[in-house]
Amino acid sequence: GLAGEGGEGIVEAALLLVPADVDARFNQAMLHRKRGELEQASKILKPLLEDHPSHTKALLLLARIRYLE
Repeated sequence: GLAGEGGEGIVEAALLLVPADVDARFNQAMLHRKRGELEQASKILKPLLEDHPSHTKALLLLARIRYLE
């Protein structure tokens, strides 16, 4: 998956090509959460959800992060 070695580079490359790419933004937030970087993940998810309020996976991930904080 994207969480392995090099996964971060793939996600960052996708964001450089299409900064508004919802899946790339979500994957970046997932990588931060897996590393325990909850604040960074939240900073990505909040604007993503402002742009796409029905993105179920992002809603669930943000809820998990808020529960863990």
